[in-house]
Amino acid sequence: MHESDNKIRTLEKYGTLILVLAPMLSQYYIFSHSIILPELLLAPLLVLSLCMKQKKLMFNRNIVIYLFAAIFLSCINIFIRSTFDINILITSFIRYIYYFMVIIFITKNFFNFDLGIKILMAVATLNSIYGLLQYFIYYLYKIALPWYLPFFGIKSGGKLIEFQDNYFESFGYRFSGLFSEPAQLALYIGVALVTLIFYNLDHLKYSKLKKGILISLYSITMLLSGAGAGAGLLVFIIGMYVIRMFIKKRKKIKDWVYAVTLTPVALSCILYMYHTPFLSKGFERITKISETSTLNIRVLRPFKIFIDLPFVHKLIGVGYANYSSYVLNSSLAINYEIITGAAWTNSLAFVLVGTGLLGFFIYLLIFYRFYKVSTEFSKIMIIFLMAVGLYSSAHHSLTFVTIMSFVSAGVNKKVFLKV
Repeated sequence: MHESDNKIRTLEKYGTLILVLAPMLSQYYIFSHSIILPELLLAPLLVLSLCMKQKKLMFNRNIVIYLFAAIFLSCINIFIRSTFDINILITSFIRYIYYFMVIIFITKNFFNFDLGIKILMAVATLNSIYGLLQYFIYYLYKIALPWYLPFFGIKSGGKLIEFQDNYFESFGYRFSGLFSEPAQLALYIGVALVTLIFYNLDHLKYSKLKKGILISLYSITMLLSGAGAGAGLLVFIIGMYVIRMFIKKRKKIKDWVYAVTLTPVALSCILYMYHTPFLSKGFERITKISETSTLNIRVLRPFKIFIDLPFVHKLIGVGYANYSSYVLNSSLAINYEIITGAAWTNSLAFVLVGTGLLGFFIYLLIFYRFYKVSTEFSKIMIIFLMAVGLYSSAHHSLTFVTIMSFVSAGVNKKVFLKV
């Protein structure tokens, strides 16, 4: 029995490590471009989980309903749209099912919440320090420190690596630590920042001084990365904290003072950063409307695409994962999308345009059920995940799996099984 327990604990450590490192490792492939490294590393644990006897499995039935709805609505599109891309539907759908299976089975059997937080903080801190080093080395010496490991195949960002000098000279330098792009780094740091601010880390020996230093480090990293998602999510996190202070049931005088003091200070800092050239890149990407700005490409334009859809497609969508295919094969495509050969979107619009109002409603029910039965921290993480879905495509990536691992670990299991 003792040996068996040790094996389970070892597998738990392995599972937790891969689940938390997954967003950083997702830029690498192994054997084939279609197999992302962390997906392969998680496969043995998924097989083992499926073979294990499951007791009272926490199963969100809305996930199955959504997946069936998405495939059914997409099948309708096969018959009414001549430019429907069935290949991307199949590959994306299989990957999404795999991600949900990882969340349901591996998180239950092989994810340690506290160990996950320790790894999350360590990875976020090291990437913040290395990212800032990348930033200052480049602007002082025009040397771009590597953001990838050369002994793995690169799945995403290959062109950037090959033409980095021309790219940085034309569009400006933005660091990403050891992540594939600045937005991926900013999202990951954002998860760590939410954990620092909203989760009680006393039992993990995080003093107020340590938390204060890390909060400052993470905030600076999110801003200097130049990612629009980083700047937008930082403002959102600050807003969440202030709102939480005001609606907390047990209000203490020091909380009120802290919140009232923090609000003008935070706003002043944001205004200062917005008007400071080397700090304002991220804010510019979410406040200025241009063909390539985050505000336009990621946030506003996808919803404009939905508004312009014919009525039938507003209801059933244009097909799961077919947003880019639909836009590029229509008169809606802009020059930037035609040149890059892709139409960018955010996670919420990805679902809305892909599966229509019918699929989008069911998709929201997945998170509503998780929210209903979650602890306070998991509820905050779900709210953060919704904000992430507005600024990025993270809901359909391994970043989503990592965040949902923490959410699932914080679900009240007794309540979940009754709902």
